[in-house]
Amino acid sequence: MIATAEAPAASSWRADLSAAWPGWLVARVVVLAAWGANALLVKLRFDGVAPAATDQGLFAWDGSYYRAIAELGYAGAQPDGIRFHPLVPLLAVNGVGVLLLANVSALFAGAAVHRLVVVVLGDYDLARRSATLVALAPPAFVLVWAYAEGPFLLLAACQLLALHRRRWWLAAVLGALATLTRPSGLLLALPAAVEAARGLRAAPVREIVGRVAAVLGPVVAMAGFLLWVERATGDWGAPLRIQEDYRGGFAFLPFRLVEGVGEIISDPLGDGLHVPFAFAMVWLAWVCWKRFPVSWMALAVVSVLQNVGAGNLNSIERYAYGTVPILVAFAAVTGGRWWRPAIVASTVLMGAMAVVAWQGDFVP
Repeated sequence: MIATAEAPAASSWRADLSAAWPGWLVARVVVLAAWGANALLVKLRFDGVAPAATDQGLFAWDGSYYRAIAELGYAGAQPDGIRFHPLVPLLAVNGVGVLLLANVSALFAGAAVHRLVVVVLGDYDLARRSATLVALAPPAFVLVWAYAEGPFLLLAACQLLALHRRRWWLAAVLGALATLTRPSGLLLALPAAVEAARGLRAAPVREIVGRVAAVLGPVVAMAGFLLWVERATGDWGAPLRIQEDYRGGFAFLPFRLVEGVGEIISDPLGDGLHVPFAFAMVWLAWVCWKRFPVSWMALAVVSVLQNVGAGNLNSIERYAYGTVPILVAFAAVTGGRWWRPAIVASTVLMGAMAVVAWQGDFVP
């Protein structure tokens, strides 16, 4: 089995990697199988003329932007590429580097989530399930593609761990790096604020400075990126405006969910495809509210409110997946007798989502 209920005698990075690598390996086999299924569908559905996403392979969708920015800079990418944050292309240098960074960091992200759950929640079985779902949750095929989710998950999990251990300056650096990886890193200021407020009155001045830094790390990183955009393009708000245009603005969450029920029928391969996931996200946020620390709950709730309250629900599965507490909540509700059927269903769905994304019908 990919994950078992036995708890290791002690937690170490070796144990963390041991929990993460089986799922990581299976995920790459599943994506390879999905590529074969996609190739067959291209012959049957498109008479052998591959959709653009299929032609791009592991650089499909957002991956093409990361490769272009890494190799050519923002000036060489499409104009809307300015919405992509710079850390991954900066570290990767070229397309091969993006793929290598995405896949290696995916393994360590699973290990980091395992360590986080062990340290914060003390539940080894939940930690192992969480590490497995880092690799095999339905949207996790993007960790095999040239996407930024692997580095982001690694940084976000390590930031939450640093906050728990009261290593404020480390949390500030990790939060800033996460924000330079993906715009959703800005939300990591919220758990930092919750943790920093605990015991604040009794903290010495030097520690208070560190607590403030942990909160401001993501904010400063976002401000720095937008300042660079202003100097490079003369329009600091371009990344925010472009992203908002793609998301179709924001809607009041209850109304958006009610509207989504109708879209399941009227637009089943468009937004209707995402609506069941939207309801699942709300449920998992509730699980976070009931079971996890306040800082995790706050991050999960705000993330879900932001993601599900969009006019366009494209990619919300990936956005939820990138929220560590939501991922751990998914592992929490699939324990016991539910684990085996849940992990099989999740793995099959991951492969299917990869196929549909390569077919051009699903925006990951």
